[in-house]
Amino acid sequence: GCPTLKVFNGCEQCVAIRKGIAINGLGKHCFRLTTSPIKDEHGKIVQVLELAEDVTDQVKAEQEIKRRLNVVTKELNFLSRLDRDFISLQELSLDQILKQCVEISQSLLDSKICNLRLFDGSQKTLISKASSGLEDELLKGLKVGDGICGKAAASKKPVLIMDLLEFKQLKDDSSVRKSGLRSAVCVPIMLKDELLGTLAVLSPQPNAFTNEEAKLLMCFANHVAILIDNLKAHKEIFTSYVNTIKSLVSAIEARDSYTRGHSEKVTKFSLDIADAMGLSEEHKAMLTYCGRLHDIGKIGISDAILNKPGPLTVAERAEIQLHPLRAVDILSSLKFLDKGMPAIRHHHERFDGRGYPDGLKGKDIPLLARILTCADSFDAMTSDRAYRPGMSMEKAVLEMKASREKQFDPEVTDAFIGILEGHRR
Repeated sequence: GCPTLKVFNGCEQCVAIRKGIAINGLGKHCFRLTTSPIKDEHGKIVQVLELAEDVTDQVKAEQEIKRRLNVVTKELNFLSRLDRDFISLQELSLDQILKQCVEISQSLLDSKICNLRLFDGSQKTLISKASSGLEDELLKGLKVGDGICGKAAASKKPVLIMDLLEFKQLKDDSSVRKSGLRSAVCVPIMLKDELLGTLAVLSPQPNAFTNEEAKLLMCFANHVAILIDNLKAHKEIFTSYVNTIKSLVSAIEARDSYTRGHSEKVTKFSLDIADAMGLSEEHKAMLTYCGRLHDIGKIGISDAILNKPGPLTVAERAEIQLHPLRAVDILSSLKFLDKGMPAIRHHHERFDGRGYPDGLKGKDIPLLARILTCADSFDAMTSDRAYRPGMSMEKAVLEMKASREKQFDPEVTDAFIGILEGHRR
């Protein structure tokens, strides 16, 4: 008994549909109300088309997706709070973190010579991963028990050497004598009882370090151990999260055989454009995520609309145009995507301002969104759809040239066409 579709004059009767929903005892259901004004030749609203849909199941599905994403996000955010100076969700590089650890160790003990090694359990060897002020000869792999670092690793205790020339294990080591080093302090990097590596600071001066400084370096090494373990766990969770996202995107694309693989192709095209334009690694990393996730908002759109062989109605088109906003809503709690959200929201804007959802124009549209627009449109043009066959690459290139400065950013279009024409040759 609930009215689902009405065309009527004026706007007052919109209330009738809302009353109809309430009267029929459907208050516990979730409804989406889509209203489209119809104007006469003078621009005056003369009719309104209103569509009331029961979207309870869609809302529940979206809530479940958000719940699953939030669980992973909370874990990611918790781990990232361990040390903001070292780890950020945008930049997870073990090499960079270890390099920063070396720099801090140098500052702590006021020495420019430092070496951080990680333990390779399979080879029982300490491998140099970050260093400063040491020659290659002193960066070779060490067995546990050999040299200063090996001794610290074997004993799992700090080793303080006041004069390396008096250190028995190095008396016959010509490389150390040639280096001019005279004193050193080396501490194990331990997580509970597990050896992760060693951290050494050295000096050309004898008696350069004290017991207090050895304790200070040991405290810092404990922090480094947490950072290394944090990064390992962080990457495992992040990998699991990315795989979950890929599964969700694949589930969306599987509903429409015509768009299978669309997100991956859009991602590849976007990265090709980014390379041609000389964008940073950070921009390219964000494009990778945005390319894969830009259509996730379609999860709530019915198959009847997605696979419709004929033209869409006004209401159906309005439904499709909501998917960028739904994508932002679904992904809004993912802090590592903050810089990419504008690209996802605005990937259907047009350079001439006639796009959606916000009608942005020209360079007001975020750069990553302008890149996604080009990549997304090209794949759409060259792919078969339920309502039409795909264009040839040559025809799609002509279409993009014709839409330069209309739908597409000229700079982005030129870069992309250059790539496509280069491949064609």
